[in-house]
Amino acid sequence: MNTYRDTLSVNRRIVLLSVFSGLLMVMSLVITGYYLISIVGNFQVEKQRSAVLSDLSAVRARIEGEINSTLHLTRGLVAYTATHPNLSKNEFDSIASEIILAERSIRNIGLAKNNIISYMFPIKGNEAAIGLDYTKNAKQWPAVK
Repeated sequence: MNTYRDTLSVNRRIVLLSVFSGLLMVMSLVITGYYLISIVGNFQVEKQRSAVLSDLSAVRARIEGEINSTLHLTRGLVAYTATHPNLSKNEFDSIASEIILAERSIRNIGLAKNNIISYMFPIKGNEAAIGLDYTKNAKQWPAVK
């Protein structure tokens, strides 16, 4: 009888060891699978972040280009009017129309000699601006000053 019990005990141990080994293997596979899914997920997030940063960099470059272009055109007008203080209305209109054609972000251009707007292009829709004295306009004077 003793051998029968010993055989049963050995069989139980083998069964328990097999079940334990199987559970250990399943848990290892689950943990490995979770880890791999986590790595893939992180990779996808980084890939999307990189794509968004790339797109934002391109948008930033376009915006900077527009701003720089506008600034250079207006600086050119400032330089021209500084060197030609007796600029006529026709000359101003000619220069202003070229600037507006070249730069779509500029809607109108005014020339304020002694801080009083004397020329405006286009005049249509901006008639009220002619004669505006910036020194007497509390809202706009700080920006002009």
